Amino acid sequence: MATPQGWIKLHRQITENEFYFSERFTRAQAWIDLLLLAAHKERTVFIRGVEVNLKPGELCYSQLSLAKRWRWNRKTVMAFLKFLAKREMVLIRTDKRFSHLTTVIAVRNWAEYQGNGQLSGQQNGQRKDNRTDTNKNGENVENVEKEEGYSPEPTPSGPGLKTKSHTDSEAVVEAAKDKWNDFAQQIKLVTVMKITDRRRRGVLARLKEKEFNLDAIFAEIRRSPFLQGKNQRGWKVDFDWIFLHTGNYLKVLEGKYKNQGGSENGTTGRSIGSTSSQYARATFHHDEAARKRLRDLEATLAERDRERSERA
Repeated sequence: MATPQGWIKLHRQITENEFYFSERFTRAQAWIDLLLLAAHKERTVFIRGVEVNLKPGELCYSQLSLAKRWRWNRKTVMAFLKFLAKREMVLIRTDKRFSHLTTVIAVRNWAEYQGNGQLSGQQNGQRKDNRTDTNKNGENVENVEKEEGYSPEPTPSGPGLKTKSHTDSEAVVEAAKDKWNDFAQQIKLVTVMKITDRRRRGVLARLKEKEFNLDAIFAEIRRSPFLQGKNQRGWKVDFDWIFLHTGNYLKVLEGKYKNQGGSENGTTGRSIGSTSSQYARATFHHDEAARKRLRDLEATLAERDRERSERA
């Protein structure tokens, strides 16, 4: 069968079609997607405050973003980009300013895909020049591995957030932060401004536990008025309570807080809003000073329980 000749026009809005993201991409779909994502003219984008100038035929996407878009894992994306680079279909642009943040991919012979290139000696000459760039120190292939310090060493991960390596941890922790902030804004919880070393360790520790499922945790929090602040002290669940303290998320998944049956400090013996609280029973029998002392005492005891649970 003869190879079809000529051109067709394919509008970028095809990505909005219901079929486009309905299933995992094939390699052919991923290649077409790169063509659709490429800039048709010079433009400037900012990645975490870093200015990236794109030429026609270039796109700026992290391997993690492409993995989510194509429903692949990041290792597969990296292998695919290396394959395209070896076939001289793309060129991975090297720039120390943003190589740890994203990947700039240049589609080779971009003009030909737009119908305004020449399929003759110009094509061969361009490919010869590109081949020279590709072979120089192997940069075109090696740079695929530089983004976010990728390493093929696997580590455990949790549903909803995946990490393929120790050196990929920064991206995963940032993804956890962004995922939490998106959810917190929806139901008016406290968002996270900065990832500290302690928070980083907490996120990575939770992801190693096979029971940890952030989407399921969010669903349970939505079903619990108590965790959303409808308790006597107005306490709300937060990022640290979920990620930093071993076992707290399990209590959420097990439904402990569905009917306001737990303590905001994750302990089992003292709940400020429960009927066992001395402070709650003191309302009609003590003056304000006595009630304040009881409230402070119970808060101190609850904090000690939390610290004891954390050490355990």
